[in-house]
Amino acid sequence: MKKLLLSLLLMSGFANAEIIVFDLVDVQIERTTKRVKQSANEKVKNHILSLYDKVPSKDVDEIIDNVMIFSKKYDLEPGLLLGLIESESGFQKGISNGYGAKGVMQVVQRIHHKRVSEHLKKNGGNIYALNNNIEIGSKLLRDMIDIKGSVLGGLKMYKGSNSPKYYQKVFRLKSKYDNLLSI
Repeated sequence: MKKLLLSLLLMSGFANAEIIVFDLVDVQIERTTKRVKQSANEKVKNHILSLYDKVPSKDVDEIIDNVMIFSKKYDLEPGLLLGLIESESGFQKGISNGYGAKGVMQVVQRIHHKRVSEHLKKNGGNIYALNNNIEIGSKLLRDMIDIKGSVLGGLKMYKGSNSPKYYQKVFRLKSKYDNLLSI
């Protein structure tokens, strides 16, 4: 197909025929990649909604979008963030606990006061806003992984616990989301 299109363009006198063909191929690849990502995201969304029917669909969309953005920004696997969010909050954005952990990533504002305050001052909003909570939690996790030298060490530091039940659960959930995200 590409050769035929290139031949037709060259015969028609298009000097930049190769550029046109490669641009068309790039656009087609980009569209296909976007469809594949959307399909994987739909699988994740449908899975989450099947488990957590009280979580609004629009929140699930926003969580997935933010996970994709901040996993890339902080070099984290999307499945890890989704597993952490499910384990910490069951995808409920307004949740908090007696220890002061807030939002889907259960960020403890009093422990990370300076970082949280700087982020919220710069970006506005509040700690429960999904974009803020997921970005702050992702940045904290990335820093903790770097400090400890491993994802396991970072998770232990993030949770503030050496409990094998916690990180085994997160890794089990990560594996589930990795499978859902692969096509």
